[in-house]
Parts: sequence; C-alpha cells; structure tokens
Amino acid sequence: MTGKELSTSILQLLEKFGLEKKFLAGQGYDGAALMSGQFNGVQQYIREAVPHALYMDCASHSLNLAVGSSCKIVSIRNCIGTVSSVITFFRASSQRTKTLIGCINKYVPQSRTKTLIKMCETLWVDQHESLIRFKELHKAIYYALNKLEECSNIETSLTAFQLSISINNSVLS
Repeated sequence: MTGKELSTSILQLLEKFGLEKKFLAGQGYDGAALMSGQFNGVQQYIREAVPHALYMDCASHSLNLAVGSSCKIVSIRNCIGTVSSVITFFRASSQRTKTLIGCINKYVPQSRTKTLIKMCETLWVDQHESLIRFKELHKAIYYALNKLEECSNIETSLTAFQLSISINNSVLS
C-alpha cells in the first residue's frame, strides 16, 4: 500500500466508526517513510484532510528503537541474553518451575511475584517488566539454579551450572 491508500483507509475507518475528524488532534506512527514521510507519508495525506492533526513520532516506538540500539553494547546484550536464557530454562520444565517457586518462598518470601515473564524481542516494555521480575527474584533464581545443578538429568544439571555462573557474574548481582 501507499501512504495515500493507507491514509484513505484510516479516514474511512474514522468515518465508519462515527468519529469526527474535527476531534483528531494528532497522529503518531513509527519512523517508516510510508507512515511519517512529509511528502507521500500517511501523516501528510491525513494532514491535508485534517490540517490541525499534528504529526509526532511515536514516543514508545522511538524509545524501543533507542533501547534496541543500546542492546548492541556487548555487556548489555550479554546480560539480556543471560536473563532470557535463565527465564527460558525455568519456563521449559514444570520441575524447574516448582524448584524456583520453592526458592522464591524460602529466599524471597515477601515477593508477590512467583513467576518469570518471557522476554519479548521486539517490545521494550515487556522486556522491562521481565527484567524487573528477574532482579526481584535474583536471589531465589540463584539458589534454584544451585539446587538444579544436583539434578539427575545431566542436561538440566549442566545448564543450571552454566546459568548459575553466568548470573553470578552478571551486572544484576
């Protein structure tokens, strides 16, 4: 689709849902030229139809791009990768999850959080919540990994050992 076609679709949907264009105060899109272009972007065509509908880059999208760029820094990338691996490790097995919950109850009993959230690769807001939970449960995670190192399943034991070393050396410690 072109910017003109998309803007036509947006304006038709506004009309279809009974939303008056005169109340359209602003528009915000990602930075893609199709959406934000000043000559052929959606924002320009909508602005022609509704002159007072100011365009601004979407702040959430801009933040997501900035954080995504910061993840190219080796220490940040490695930390987020380790956190993601730990979360995946626990979520992949009910036995591991049960061990983690037991350690949360023992080592972080004041925590209302009893689970880890999988990190979303594209939305920083979801990564943020995931990192907050990880940090809050860090002590319990560490002890759960130590406990799982003694597991009879060799793969679980080895992975728990490797992840334990990783989070022990992590900047979140």
